[in-house]
Amino acid sequence: TYSRRMVVLHVPHVGTGLADSQGEVGTFRLVVAGSANDAPAESTECRAGWSERGFHLFARMRDSGIVPGLNEDEVLHFRHGDTLELFLKPAGTACYAEMYVTPRGRKSTLFFRAPRREPQPDPLTAHDYRGLRVESRRVDGGWEAEMHVPAEELRAWGGEWGPGSGWTFLVGRYNHGSRFPAPELSVFPPVSAVDFHRTREYAMLEFVPPSGASEIAARRRL
Repeated sequence: TYSRRMVVLHVPHVGTGLADSQGEVGTFRLVVAGSANDAPAESTECRAGWSERGFHLFARMRDSGIVPGLNEDEVLHFRHGDTLELFLKPAGTACYAEMYVTPRGRKSTLFFRAPRREPQPDPLTAHDYRGLRVESRRVDGGWEAEMHVPAEELRAWGGEWGPGSGWTFLVGRYNHGSRFPAPELSVFPPVSAVDFHRTREYAMLEFVPPSGASEIAARRRL
């Protein structure tokens, strides 16, 4: 069963090499969408970080049958193949962004000016936020991906970026494949329904200053 609670993720300041960084701060795993903590058939392990350059996400996905999807950008990739999705929302505002990366290294950005079901310009085409950078590669047992959202776009959405600013986020995955009758959906944080747009249930980002990650990690071990 799902029990609603505010989830806070401490996000460390990072330089380069997010995939190889050490420690538990900023790490999380996806759970089955609509559940509290059920493990999906194929896991997704993530690491998030922030810098003056923007928001950074690394994910390692188990995948027994990769479905690479379309070989183009700025389309609704989740309809066509495996897709990792990142949602970022400035706290206290209605707007938020939905971003994709695929096993082909393709990307998309949707920008919502209001809750998804409210009338608004086309979130996929009616904006100029195309600065998302992505990378992906196949590895033994699945694939890995990185997403880098530039700070200038984050500031355009929310005004502030870094310690003291308020941001919420969600990571979701569409896992297609012959072993599933329908795509397996997984998510962090847990949400109360199979819906990645439940923005009131997104996790809070707590930005850890450059010197603060070791202190957070020590508290976790107590």
